[in-house]
Amino acid sequence: MESLQDINNLLKSKRLDEALEAANRAIAANPDDALLLYTRGKVLWCMGRQSDAVTDYTASTLIDPDGPASIALEHAQEVIHYFNPDLLNP
Repeated sequence: MESLQDINNLLKSKRLDEALEAANRAIAANPDDALLLYTRGKVLWCMGRQSDAVTDYTASTLIDPDGPASIALEHAQEVIHYFNPDLLNP
């Protein structure tokens, strides 16, 4: 079984597909681990899968409301809902 550190090392080295596979295996063994869900959310966000990342951040926050996923969820929602009318074409 992959450890959280293994997954983070894969993420840091931009081996995103491997990091996602490792996170999926770890979560299959520990589905209620808020930190693993948060970490998989980070991997998914880096892969451009924002919706899936938000799903994992939300699940993690439901398990641990004070964990790092709550901040990541807030930031993700800010990015998703960002609107700047000055960037629109006239």
